[in-house]
Amino acid sequence: MPLGNVAVTSYRFVVTIKGERIDVSRHYRTTNVWTKIQGRCQVVAHTAFVLDPKQAARLAGEPG
Repeated sequence: MPLGNVAVTSYRFVVTIKGERIDVSRHYRTTNVWTKIQGRCQVVAHTAFVLDPKQAARLAGEPG
């Protein structure tokens, strides 16, 4: 959402690790605040957190 020289982005992503003895998925949500500094877009604030499995299922539209 652009607000003059500021924009806010928010998104979810999944990190999956699979190997011989491991199979792990973590769902995250992150928000960034961007602004133009000296003509370049830069992140000036960032937050990210792990969603618990019930939150992740609900946001994905799965029954939970």
